[in-house]
Amino acid sequence: MAVFADPWARTPDGRWFSPASLRFTGDETARREWRTDRDGFFDESGAFVLKNGGFFNGKTALNTVFERHPSPAPPPDLEPFVLSETQK
Repeated sequence: MAVFADPWARTPDGRWFSPASLRFTGDETARREWRTDRDGFFDESGAFVLKNGGFFNGKTALNTVFERHPSPAPPPDLEPFVLSETQK
């Protein structure tokens, strides 16, 4: 299981953004339905949870799109990685 709280992504030109949607995808094992114990959901804190393996009930359809409210500004720990206007 992996938990992603306040996710941010970086564009090829170095700009950070908070995604408004997340798509649940899977590997070849999931696509061929060899294993179906997979799940994706938002927990009570608003973090996105990915879960697979372990033989549990629950199956999120591949390519399900989850909508979220983007964060308005990057968290302070991303600041060292934010490009200044002169670096762009």
